[in-house]
Amino acid sequence: MELTLTQDGSALTGSMEMRRGRPGGGQARTRTIEIKDGQVDGADFSFVLEMSFGQRSFRQTFKGTVDGDTMKGTIETPRGSNPFTGKRQKTK
Repeated sequence: MELTLTQDGSALTGSMEMRRGRPGGGQARTRTIEIKDGQVDGADFSFVLEMSFGQRSFRQTFKGTVDGDTMKGTIETPRGSNPFTGKRQKTK
């Protein structure tokens, strides 16, 4: 997954791009989802992804902190909480 975030004061916007390979090889599928309800408070951040697959949909709430070029936190899903980490990718 690749997360792109933009901060404007306490507002946080952006998107998450997910790539998934096809069974048996072949070309990967890419899906981009815009984040919602993004907020920043100091080093803390939160945002929501609304996912849908066919007739099913659900929300994932990301909450975490940023320290330099790294981030970590939790993802709250209908199935429970999971940790995540991320590292800033330097742009050229």
